[in-house]
Amino acid sequence: MTTKKITGAGGVTIPKELRAELNIPIGTVVDIDTDGEYIMIRKHIPVCHFCRGIENVKNIMGMEICKDCAKKIYIQAGAGK
Repeated sequence: MTTKKITGAGGVTIPKELRAELNIPIGTVVDIDTDGEYIMIRKHIPVCHFCRGIENVKNIMGMEICKDCAKKIYIQAGAGK
């Protein structure tokens, strides 16, 4: 176990050894959650805002959206004519 202090900004540094072991390079987006007793940090898996799918998801203007849903929006907006 590693013990760390919370920074003035509320952050915690994940030790280099753990990041290497879990293949979490600098700049990786993570999800932080709690179950009421523990804080859990996981690599973020992009999920489509519309269909909740995880295949071919990109962040477009701050929203995660999959290729299929983006195509449907494009067509419904009349841009596909």
